[in-house]
Order: sequence, then C-alpha cells, then structure tokens
Amino acid sequence: MVNTRFGMAVVLVAATFTLSSCASGDTVVSVNYSFDTTASDVQGDVTSLHIRISAQSGGQSTAVFNLTHDDAGAITSATYTRIVVNGMSGPAEVSVEAKDGSGSTLLAGKVNIDIVEHYGSVAYVKLATRAGAPRRFWRPKRKRRQQQQRQWSRG
Repeated sequence: MVNTRFGMAVVLVAATFTLSSCASGDTVVSVNYSFDTTASDVQGDVTSLHIRISAQSGGQSTAVFNLTHDDAGAITSATYTRIVVNGMSGPAEVSVEAKDGSGSTLLAGKVNIDIVEHYGSVAYVKLATRAGAPRRFWRPKRKRRQQQQRQWSRG
C-alpha cells in the first residue's frame, strides 16, 4: 500500500517536471509504462519500447525508447518518456510494443487519450502479453527442472 502510494507520487512528480520543461507552445505526451503480471517471464528480455501515437485527426508520431538493465536483469531506465507531438490534438491512441534484442514483440499495450494542443497529456500504458502471441516457456521449465532435481536429491 505504501509502495503503491510512493510509486504514484514519483510518477506524478516526474510527469509534472516532464511537462513543465516543455518549450513554449510544444504539445507533449508523457508515456508512462508498467508491466502486467503476465509479463514476469519476459520482462528481463525487453530491450526497447516502440511507441506510436496516432491522432484521430490524422497525425502520427513514433519513437523508440531503449531500456537499460542492471547485472541482475532488472530494468533501470525511467518508467516514462516524453514525446513532442506538435500539430496533434483531440482523441488519440497510444500503443507501445516491448521488443527484445532481435526485434520480436514480447509485450504490447495501448490506451486512448485526449491531446490538447500546446499542453501536455499523460498516457499510462500497461504492457501485457499479446493475445495469441507465443509464450516463452523455457524459464518456467527451468524452474520446474530445478524443483525436480531438489526432490530427487532429497531421495
């Protein structure tokens, strides 16, 4: 509970600083991402986020956000990125694809937002396993194998 409140406070402060650092007249979308519980088996393999913002008025913007990992595989990059979308306004769809080093899409998410020209908007996207996408089962099998080896060694 406390971690959730602290996390939301950090996101709100980061979004405030991000949006307040805009040049005069810029239209900005701050894309905040998080991982769904379905993403735990592939989260460490994600190397980049491919973000597409498509306004119903016809404008489109794309960006690639590279992620960094520590030695244990945890993501150390910021959980948001700022994208300038000058000329866009009105309803828009923000879609994010999380890709591995080979370019395969591991996770995806999308959300609808309203873009207000010359102001900032925030999109909260939760990345989850794509429906119909093949799941990676090699990690759970490794865990299952380790559990079997422990049982065998106990005899």
